[in-house]
Amino acid sequence: MKHAFLLLLLACATSLSAQPRPVAGPKLIPVYDWDKDKTLTAFRSQMMELIRARDEKRLFDHLDPDVRFSFGPGVGIQAFKRAWYREPHWEELFTMFYMGGGVLRDNDHFSTPSIYASWPEKFDRFSFNAVLSRNTLLYERNDPKSKAIAILSFDIVKPLGEKGHIRVADGRTGWMDPRLLWSPAGYHIELVRKWGTWKIAAFVSEQR
Repeated sequence: MKHAFLLLLLACATSLSAQPRPVAGPKLIPVYDWDKDKTLTAFRSQMMELIRARDEKRLFDHLDPDVRFSFGPGVGIQAFKRAWYREPHWEELFTMFYMGGGVLRDNDHFSTPSIYASWPEKFDRFSFNAVLSRNTLLYERNDPKSKAIAILSFDIVKPLGEKGHIRVADGRTGWMDPRLLWSPAGYHIELVRKWGTWKIAAFVSEQR
């Protein structure tokens, strides 16, 4: 009986040691300041409604007169309209307002996603990404049926050649769902409140 008990303990210990463990490294926990201001919360609701309806007129009504954007030439509402008609960015807009989080500054300025607004300067924003969720598995190979070698939760990681192929803080490399990686150099939105009304002041990507 004693021998069987020891074998059971050994089996349990082996099983536990084989389980993937969280990576000890830098994290970027999302910040959600949308609810810090009721007018900001209301603006977000309006934006989600018009995005779902693909309502361009209402979108243009929410632009600052000097709006900056990176998907076309020029500055301002008319230039934005021309660029938008050529290449609308509804999906990127939805992502910003639906799941991007955000940081409120001096009560009248808001930036989303929070990965852009709170990115640590010691990491080059063009060379690193952040994992967008908790308990994301890192796999040994580009196959979710392969061995899981680590657990990632809001980790800052270095993308390698192919989508989803990354290096984590302890030097190991592996594969994860690329949809859960976000670049701080990707699209971000800056809002400004003027005369009590929120407007989109910038809709910009730093990626080329």
